[in-house]
Amino acid sequence: MRDVLFITLKFPPNADIGAKRPLRMVRRLPRHGWRPTVLTLPVGEPGENDPALLDLVPGDLRIERTYAGGPVFRVIDGVKRAWARDVGRSLSGGRPAAPGRWTKARRALIYRAENVVQGLTVLDEWSLFLPRGTLQALRMLRGGRFEVVYVCGDPNSPYVAGWIASRRSGLPLVLDMRDPWTQDPTIKALKYAHTHRIEVEIERRIFRDAAAIVLNTRRARDRYLDFYPWLDAGKVHVIHNAFDEELVDDVEVEPDARFTIAHFGHYHRLRSARVFLDGLRLFMDGAGLGEEDVRFVNYGEFIPADHEYAGSIGLGNVVEVRPPMPFRGSPAALRRARVLLIEQRNPASVQIPGKLYDYFLASRPVLSLSLNPELVKLIEETRSGWSVDPEDPAAVAQALERARATDLGEWLKGLNREAMVPYSGEDTARRLAAILDGVARPAD
Repeated sequence: MRDVLFITLKFPPNADIGAKRPLRMVRRLPRHGWRPTVLTLPVGEPGENDPALLDLVPGDLRIERTYAGGPVFRVIDGVKRAWARDVGRSLSGGRPAAPGRWTKARRALIYRAENVVQGLTVLDEWSLFLPRGTLQALRMLRGGRFEVVYVCGDPNSPYVAGWIASRRSGLPLVLDMRDPWTQDPTIKALKYAHTHRIEVEIERRIFRDAAAIVLNTRRARDRYLDFYPWLDAGKVHVIHNAFDEELVDDVEVEPDARFTIAHFGHYHRLRSARVFLDGLRLFMDGAGLGEEDVRFVNYGEFIPADHEYAGSIGLGNVVEVRPPMPFRGSPAALRRARVLLIEQRNPASVQIPGKLYDYFLASRPVLSLSLNPELVKLIEETRSGWSVDPEDPAAVAQALERARATDLGEWLKGLNREAMVPYSGEDTARRLAAILDGVARPAD
């Protein structure tokens, strides 16, 4: 068994979607000859937490929760949460109060302040802890027989810690970029030009020294190879996100009698539900359906302004906002729906929303509001649903009517499950193990 140091800030009990990828890997890599040791955050550090996820962490896994700690980030996180509550930035499990003029003004002010802070911040708020995280990584490397340093992001600042640890130790560095760093067009648009230039220079130096770079879409790989033409294409790999039946309670349930559309994730200031809501209204009007016949359930945050808009077009009792569902129970919740919704408005996006892979496991038709060609092709190849123009409510309405007319049993027979294999937990772990094998020194 060979040893790899895993640096990841998103790890159970953190319930962010970014914690699923490293969790899958630490469970499955030992089956392929690699024993991870994890460097991450203390239990209870900021973020959404799901204690039940700790039951999925292997009992013999060594975890050092010492990358960061103390009151500094808890203060920052507390301020962010207070702002969110104060301005009603997002709704999770409830209905917003009708906003007054002062509330709307506060919202606008906070959004502007957030734009400025995000635009000026090099890397992320975790940069404050780079010295500590780097020292902890070096300490762990000195105390073990590691052969590779692996960093899973985002956030991006731990890449720097892993890079320094790799240079000091002489061990190969593998970067697993769940989200692209400087080449995601949405994130890039939030950064000021000089901030982005600094991050590009940091990224360039780390890429130069990395033994392998793992991206999670082909479009991201192509974007980076175009941006850094000197980059050795042989060390840039693609491992998509994945579904993993080992991480969930995989129970079968029948769809609700009420025609239900579910969205697993968040709406926020950069992602509005209004086009979908308009399409839903058109669908209901065209099919002669009332509020008692249709339900749209959002598991996660929802912009209060969008909820207010839903009420204004007669969908106030159709839209239900629920807290993020516990990950282990997600298949049952998703299978109660007849349609599973994805929204990706930016056609230049180099990402595929991670929820798609959870939808594959749930085995319900997917409605994708996206023109991302890789996402469109993936849905076509797996025969898992329909893609429509994310700016066309009429196309949304037509797709919903198609879904309503589809016999679920016949649709399930038509799924191309063989095409889903590359997006399974076992296949992705096998490919990561092969990358680690390729960069490590030959075993004695």
